[in-house]
Amino acid sequence: MSKNVRYALIVLVVVLAWLLSGLLIGNDESVEKENTDNFLTHVEVATSTAEHYQPSLMFNARTEPFRLVHLRAETEGPLVAASVAEGTEVKQGTLVGKIGIQERALRVVEAQSLVEQVQLEYQGALELKTKDLLSDAEIARKKFDVDSAKTLLDAAKIELSRVDLKAPFDGVLNERFYEVGDYLQRGQIFAEFLQLDPLKVVFQVSEKEIIKLDPQGTVEIALADGRVREGRVVFRSAKADQQSRAFKVEAVFDNPGNEILADLTGRATITLKQITAHAVPASVLSLGTQGQLIIKTLQTDQTVGYYPVQIVADEVESVWVTGLPGKVDVVISGHEYVGIGEQVKVSRRQAADAAIVESDTPAMEAPATKPSGS
Repeated sequence: MSKNVRYALIVLVVVLAWLLSGLLIGNDESVEKENTDNFLTHVEVATSTAEHYQPSLMFNARTEPFRLVHLRAETEGPLVAASVAEGTEVKQGTLVGKIGIQERALRVVEAQSLVEQVQLEYQGALELKTKDLLSDAEIARKKFDVDSAKTLLDAAKIELSRVDLKAPFDGVLNERFYEVGDYLQRGQIFAEFLQLDPLKVVFQVSEKEIIKLDPQGTVEIALADGRVREGRVVFRSAKADQQSRAFKVEAVFDNPGNEILADLTGRATITLKQITAHAVPASVLSLGTQGQLIIKTLQTDQTVGYYPVQIVADEVESVWVTGLPGKVDVVISGHEYVGIGEQVKVSRRQAADAAIVESDTPAMEAPATKPSGS
C-alpha cells in the first residue's frame, strides 16, 4: 500500500469517527431533553384579559309604608259617625269620624257669655278710672278677668273641635277599630293610616357591605311578582342591630296610585362604582402560604408565578376578581400540583373553554416585575 493511500484511509477513518461521534452526542442530548420534559408537570393555561365590570350588592328586602300613624281620640264620648270605609284613600283633613258633641257646645256658649260680661265690666272700670274713682290695681284685676274669660272660651272651642276625627295626611285609612255607637276614651286608637306614596323599602346590610354603600345612592327594587322600580337611599343606620349585627337601610321610590302595597317581599340591588376585573373559573383559585387567595399564572420563562386576588362578584360560571394585570396567562388546570417558581410543560386552552371572558376593551399593561410573596 502506497503512502498516499494510507494517508487517505487515515483521513477517512477520522472523518467517519467525527461524524459518528456527532450523531451519538446529538442523540444523547435529544434523549436527555426528552427525559427532562417527561419529568415536568403538565399544566393548561388560558389568556385572561381585564374588562370593565359594574359590581352590585343584592339584599332581601320588603316594602313598608312611608308613614304609619294611629289616629287617637283627643276627647271622650260616643262615636256618632264613621263616614270612611277601611281601605279608602283619603286626603289630609278629611273627616273620617265624629264623637258626640254632648255638653261641649254649651260650654262654648257659656264661655262666650262670660267674655262679654267681663269686657263690659272692664270698659266701665276704665270710665271710672278717668274720674279717679278706681285704682290701677282694680283696673289690672278687671283686665285679668277679661283675659281669663277669653282663655276659657278658646279652651272650650278647642275641646269642641276635638270631636272631629280627621285624616292626618294623604293616604289610606287601613283599619278602623271602633264602630258607630262605641264609646271612645281619650287616647284610644280610632283608626290606622298609611302613606304609600312614596313607598319605603327596608333591608339589612352586613358590616362589610355597609362601608361600600353610597348613603345617597340609587336602588333597584325587584318585587316577587316581577315588578321593578328604582328608588334612592334615604337612611343608613349608624349602629348595628345587637342580635343580627346588621345595619338597617331604607330607600324610597314613587308609588303613584298606591299601586304597590306594603309588606311585599323582593330584592334590592345597589350598583357600585365601576371597576376593572377579570372573570375566571372559581376552580383556579388557590390559597397562598399566608392564607390569602391567589391565582397561579405562567411567566415568560415557562415557570409558575402568582398574584394575590380579591373576589368582587360570584356568578354561575365564573368569579370576578381584582389583583391580576391587564392581560395574563392563567393556569387553569394542574395548578394544584405545581409550586411557585416551578418550570412546567404547557398546553393552551381557548378562553371560552376555560370560562374566561375576553374583553373588547384594550387590555391594561402587565407589571414589569413579578409580584412578591409565596
